[in-house]
Amino acid sequence: MVLMVAALSTSCRYNRNITYFTEVERDEAKEIINIYNSVVLPGDNLHIYVSSNTPESVVAFNEETNGTMSLGLSDKQDSCIGYTVSGSGAIRFPFLGKIHVAGYTLDSLELVLQAMLVDSGLVKDPVVDVTLTNFRVTVLGEVKHPQQLHPDGMRLTVLEALAMC
Repeated sequence: MVLMVAALSTSCRYNRNITYFTEVERDEAKEIINIYNSVVLPGDNLHIYVSSNTPESVVAFNEETNGTMSLGLSDKQDSCIGYTVSGSGAIRFPFLGKIHVAGYTLDSLELVLQAMLVDSGLVKDPVVDVTLTNFRVTVLGEVKHPQQLHPDGMRLTVLEALAMC
């Protein structure tokens, strides 16, 4: 009887230690140094905001940004603000027309749009801010709440995503 109790109490126990990060010494903090800048792809939704020392000169560029459009990603209506990159990798920007944006990083797209606005004579001193609004991460598996996350920033680590679920 004692032998059976001992066998049952240890048979369901998992004794192996699991090492999640083999390259990190125990109790050692590591700084995340990778700087990631998203590349624009077809289907991305961009929020583009143009500002200037003369606010009246940029009102037309921000009208599209102030409207909402449905993405149709789920049963509940997700709405985003901004410009959706077409399958060919372009957006239609006021006064500048069709602009190919796929393949640019967000930082380089800001510089390209600023240069186009200056070169066209539309705005003398534009400051362009481009952000990706449909960045999302799906977490599935053995977590308490499997879900799709819509983080505020453009960066989310695996541990942060797991902690949120």
